[in-house]
Amino acid sequence: MEERDRVVTETINIILKELIDESMVSLTKSDSRERHDAINKMNAFNLIEEKSRGTYKLTQEGYKAAAYGNFDKWEKSQKSSTGGTILKYIFDHILVVIGTSVIIAFIIYYLGWNK
Repeated sequence: MEERDRVVTETINIILKELIDESMVSLTKSDSRERHDAINKMNAFNLIEEKSRGTYKLTQEGYKAAAYGNFDKWEKSQKSSTGGTILKYIFDHILVVIGTSVIIAFIIYYLGWNK
């Protein structure tokens, strides 16, 4: 992870804690670039929503991220759950193809089409 990404992630963790403690955070032009980037990233991940201009509160997903303890743990859980869903989708479709093939083979055998 690049240094800048690490700093933004640390800033996200700080903001998550602030939001749990205070329920809202504000962003001003005088805030650091990292804080601006962290708010933008949190907004992109649907962890926060703007309550009023420059004031943000946690979304339901944001509360989940805070419950994980930090942004990295939450992000890893999102990636692993998505990967599991994709594998389940592929596995289910393979089973359908195999099942369909067995049924077709049985019909062909039963009807004597293989003669």
